[in-house]
Amino acid sequence: KAFFDHDEVASPSDPPPRGRAASWLGWPAQGMVQFARVTGDERALELAGKLFRYILYHGDYFDREGRWLVDIPDSAPEHPRHGAVHFHNHTLVLHGALLYAQLAGDKQMLDFVVHNYEYAKGTGEPLLGFFPEHAGGPRHPQASEICSVADMVDMALRLASAGLGDHYWDD
Repeated sequence: KAFFDHDEVASPSDPPPRGRAASWLGWPAQGMVQFARVTGDERALELAGKLFRYILYHGDYFDREGRWLVDIPDSAPEHPRHGAVHFHNHTLVLHGALLYAQLAGDKQMLDFVVHNYEYAKGTGEPLLGFFPEHAGGPRHPQASEICSVADMVDMALRLASAGLGDHYWDD
């Protein structure tokens, strides 16, 4: 089940979230990173890392080669989002994972984010600042979404300011 009421509890027998539903774990994880940054709370940072590792390595939303996977795994061909790959859902996770990796000093996650950042650049047109709403699927190509552009600008600035390469300033 992907949606729960505010007071509903998941059943331990439910399968773990996959695809886009797994990516939604990035919202609270990013909040935990910000909380840990401000307060120094190591437990919040540890839990954020666990959530990001689940999304990136086990959530069926990213593969090991840096490609982005579909939003709804195993959806039927007649499903309106069958084959869709939403850009911002992916970059939102990467943005949060970057914040976590930098704060936690997690080199493996940082490398994963950098690899996926390069993949993201290849799905759009970086020179013009065009990043699509969907990086694949039935609605691709189409208009650019400003949230996707903002994600890419923010990640480039963070990678550059972290000293990971002057070419990120150009991005």
